[in-house]
Amino acid sequence: MNGTTRNWRRGFLCAMLAFTPPSLAAGADLGQGWSQDERNTFYYTTQGSRLIHRSWFLALERDDNQDLFLADGLTRFGYLSGTPGKLNPDLLPVGFTVDTPVTKEWIGMTCAACHTSDITYKGMTRRVDGAPAGADMYDFLAKLDLALQKAANDDAAFLRFAARVLGAQNNDANRRKLRDDPVIGLRVFSKDFSQFVINSTPASPWGPARLDAFGMIFNRVTSIDLIHDNTRTPNAPVSYPFLWGTSWHAVTQWNGSMANDSETLRLARNIGQVLGVFGTIDFTRPPLYPSSANKLNLRALEAQVSALKAPVWPSEVFGSIDAKRARHGGDLFLANKCDTCHSIVPPADQLRDAKVVLTPLADIKTDGAMAIMAATRESKTGILEGRPILFSPANRFGATALSFDILRHAVARTLVNPTKAAMNPVAKAQAYELKQLFAPALDVPKYKARPLNGIWATAPYLHNGSVRTLYQLLLPEAQREPKFSVGSREFDPVEVGFISANGPVPFELDTSVDGNRKTGHDYGTSLTHDDRMDLIEYMKGL
Repeated sequence: MNGTTRNWRRGFLCAMLAFTPPSLAAGADLGQGWSQDERNTFYYTTQGSRLIHRSWFLALERDDNQDLFLADGLTRFGYLSGTPGKLNPDLLPVGFTVDTPVTKEWIGMTCAACHTSDITYKGMTRRVDGAPAGADMYDFLAKLDLALQKAANDDAAFLRFAARVLGAQNNDANRRKLRDDPVIGLRVFSKDFSQFVINSTPASPWGPARLDAFGMIFNRVTSIDLIHDNTRTPNAPVSYPFLWGTSWHAVTQWNGSMANDSETLRLARNIGQVLGVFGTIDFTRPPLYPSSANKLNLRALEAQVSALKAPVWPSEVFGSIDAKRARHGGDLFLANKCDTCHSIVPPADQLRDAKVVLTPLADIKTDGAMAIMAATRESKTGILEGRPILFSPANRFGATALSFDILRHAVARTLVNPTKAAMNPVAKAQAYELKQLFAPALDVPKYKARPLNGIWATAPYLHNGSVRTLYQLLLPEAQREPKFSVGSREFDPVEVGFISANGPVPFELDTSVDGNRKTGHDYGTSLTHDDRMDLIEYMKGL
């Protein structure tokens, strides 16, 4: 590394340190059971995501000025600033990390980017691991696209970029290769990334704290990795689900579509998640498809998440829970049969199997965009036509198939080689388990109701984040706010949720838009004001 490279990198690290968050106040631990080392492992362990070359990401400028793209730790998009350490030498934001294959190093994303939150109240901050992030992923990707276009096509910007990337090797020949190589050059990468962003642009922005997760996964697996004509506009956003308890549920995802009651199925679920956030898969080399998904790390991280507990209401910050009102609220929870869908898991006994209920869309009456899309979207199969969908030769792909079937085929083939399953007992057992993959929710569109431990830290509510607070959720649909600002981390401990105010990414959620509707879940909406407040007091302590 020459002096010029050292100097710009030193300046970059100093700028990043300026945005490192202050230490959380004494007593800030919310009883979730992780040490700081375990948090850092969750934040910065690669899962096989490959978004952009590492040297490029560190050297990119913003599209609107000459500041480095990473100079603010991506806080302008709602991500959380990272902290220095051996797992994070580049001071990347929480949930961003380095993936190191045989050749070039990549920057990728981890679960923590979408499942880590800071909650503030009157100047005090609490970190909630596994909670929905307040980040705007689409805005991040769109601005990254503009930064790449600037570096690729603006001559002056490219020269600055090349000096940072190439260091002592910064000469005409290497600059030409960096910019114009037909396979690995910046211009071809930028063009492909720009097309991905165009194809991923929703008709109505998702805003902070939401993402059309299945739409993006389907676009990745059936379009980018298979046939570009399979791209569809991702218009079925959902809130990032909270992670504590997930390992102990028989099914996961808002539509309950992923079987989850074995180690193999949990690994399959995580591989599908990696493919949705820039993991790679190669369909051209059957029967076992090479993938960047890091199975060893995914297994270890899943084991760590299985020990994560729900956050405990921080009475020293928000005020104590009123025990009398909470007792009455618990009686109301049972009297209104809330426990028939949301089973009660004692806070002291969370790390065990928990009942989850799948409610048909016709009964819950919430916005159906996500459940219907996931159950019905179809794609062309291309080179997959004629291959077994899972492991039975009798069940093969035609010219088109459910996108879900293509996804489960992709995930299954990263795990089990069908030619070995007949001979290897372990592979045979895995193949048998994977026959359940994604099956439970595809007959009738449904949504999942889970235990409500830690529900106070997971606003906004409903699967699509269309209701700002718990109090609003207990109001009749017509009385719920039709519009509110999303992205603030400032907490409202009375109604329980985030205040309606601009966060790092100013955004107003309009619940009249398809995919954003605040409809349904009319349980408890006939309660009096006092009873609503008592029920909320009870839920604070779950």
